[in-house]
Amino acid sequence: MKRRNSMLSMLFVCITFISCQGQSNGIPTCVQDNFKKMFPQAVDVDWEKEGKFYTVDFEINTVDKEAWFDNDCKWRMTESDVLYANLPQIIKTAVENSNYSAWRIEDIDYIERVDHASFYVIEIEQGEKERLLFYDAFGKLLKDTTDRDESYKNLNKTLNF
Repeated sequence: MKRRNSMLSMLFVCITFISCQGQSNGIPTCVQDNFKKMFPQAVDVDWEKEGKFYTVDFEINTVDKEAWFDNDCKWRMTESDVLYANLPQIIKTAVENSNYSAWRIEDIDYIERVDHASFYVIEIEQGEKERLLFYDAFGKLLKDTTDRDESYKNLNKTLNF
């Protein structure tokens, strides 16, 4: 009897495992396929549904990234973490020559959007003060904001910079 129960339990586990293969928390296959085509070297992939978008956190060559896809399975945005050492010199120079040269850089992201030229978001702080600086690829300051403005992630809105 024990042997039969053990075999039934193992059969149940195998059936459960097989039935769950290929599912990624309700993420459409076309979204997953488009992601794999765009980022074939991605590892540590983690999917989520955010409103009407599918987001995926992943890593490529130790760089943390997040990509957004819409309900039509189309890529809309990728946010990549950037180390200061890997920041283009033109951006470094722009920050170093700005009014914020003495401020500490907290975080740097590189944003690629389907509807806008790519840009950098540099989070800086000094004491309790925090700012976000938005730079284009040529070192031009696009936006300087005092709050934690993440409107650039609102894919329903056209960016005004």
